[in-house]
Amino acid sequence: MTVATDTPFFPSDLVQRFLVALKRAPSLLVARSGQGVQPAIGLWPVNLADALEASLREGMRKTGAWAEQHGAVEVTFPDVTAGERRIDPFFNINDADQLAEADALLKAEAARAR
Repeated sequence: MTVATDTPFFPSDLVQRFLVALKRAPSLLVARSGQGVQPAIGLWPVNLADALEASLREGMRKTGAWAEQHGAVEVTFPDVTAGERRIDPFFNINDADQLAEADALLKAEAARAR
């Protein structure tokens, strides 16, 4: 199981939902949200480890392309609520503005929980 470290609002049932999907599609699973496929968030079969290592040695750096080549099945996740706002469950923090937005959402969520 992999989850990007810059996605603080990922669903609390992420692993459980992947395990349910795994029963229907025993395969490499990746997350999908309203923003598209999130290939860094997935459930990876151990039997693909050698193929992944070989691809990395050959210079492959596109997670999504690699997952697609290996028959990844997408598991769709709906938006989540943070600070009374609906957001993508894989809201991504890549810059100072997104960090400030995430901080504001977390503070609003904490205030709402009181």
